[in-house]
Amino acid sequence: MGDDTISAKDLAKLIETLADIIQQIGSLEELEGWLRSQHYIKSIRTADYLIKTNPPRKELLVTFKMDNGSTVTKVIDIVLYPNKTFGLAEVHEP
Repeated sequence: MGDDTISAKDLAKLIETLADIIQQIGSLEELEGWLRSQHYIKSIRTADYLIKTNPPRKELLVTFKMDNGSTVTKVIDIVLYPNKTFGLAEVHEP
């Protein structure tokens, strides 16, 4: 990974490790803070709504700066468990 960009291969690795990262966080704000600290993140937007699944989910739209000069946006679905912990539901295209 470059300092302020990410390769497609490293993005795939990051997505694979997101579940572990999300399980270690204490809040969605902490997750957003961690993501913002990564220099290859161009923007993060948290959806205003809650997806009414059981348990509910929250969507984060994250735009990555790729090493080829392009950007890629991924939707990260976070599961909000009743015991106040979090999990990764899926990462998909918007």
